[in-house]
Amino acid sequence: MVATTVLPHGELRVVDYRCDAGPHSTPFVEVHPGHSLSFVRCGSFGYRTRGKHYELVAGAVLVGYPGDEFMCTHEHHACGDECLSIQFTPALLEGCGGAAGRWLSAAVPPLPELMVLGELAQACASGASEVGLDEAALLFVQRFAELASA
Repeated sequence: MVATTVLPHGELRVVDYRCDAGPHSTPFVEVHPGHSLSFVRCGSFGYRTRGKHYELVAGAVLVGYPGDEFMCTHEHHACGDECLSIQFTPALLEGCGGAAGRWLSAAVPPLPELMVLGELAQACASGASEVGLDEAALLFVQRFAELASA
């Protein structure tokens, strides 16, 4: 997997993940270092955490909690995947009007209101938008917090 940090701020980081794993790759346990929302840009993969299994496709959001162990699988997915991961501190999240402790799921299926903001963040990360990546990332986190807290 290739991970490129595209926004290296202290309270807010954005990392571009590109994975080329397939059905013959051996999955391994990883740990989320902090809070994160990862927008699946393309491809698909399985995500196992907290005793549950999710199938993530383009437009879905993977929710990372600090210290949670997880495993990504590619049993049925031969093409790899790409995610834009927005990583943030609890203090930043509180400033966006949310609290990660209230989020019950570790994955969210594609929702139009999040997909639009995820695509905006991706356009910013690739230089195809004049909007600041930090602004787009904060909009994404804030909208997710609103939806998840409702």
